Amino acid sequence: MEPIISPWVIYWINVLSNLNSLAQILCCISFVLVALCIPEYFCIDIGDDIRYKIIRVFKVSIIVLVISALCCIFIPTKNDMIAMLVLSYITPDNVNLVQDNMVEFVKRIIDIIQSNSN
Repeated sequence: MEPIISPWVIYWINVLSNLNSLAQILCCISFVLVALCIPEYFCIDIGDDIRYKIIRVFKVSIIVLVISALCCIFIPTKNDMIAMLVLSYITPDNVNLVQDNMVEFVKRIIDIIQSNSN
């Protein structure tokens, strides 16, 4: 019997969730590096070699910040991914099927309770 939801879907949900967490961490670290590089660049007492290194760290931090921010924006959270997966299986036909089964199930429970009370 084939599963309704592929185990690979669950695996990829976890992988994307971990990627989202990594992107959040990288976003925070690169933001701090950018914030630290700006005042250091404008210091008068630093040499050209150090200024070049600061510019290099600043550029790499900006790139990492932009990429990680985009990942944070466009990769949904684990709860959102699970909700999207579940919603893809909810159709009007499935709702009607469950509704009919629930009515029959409740009727059987009522019949059992009434037969046991007599």
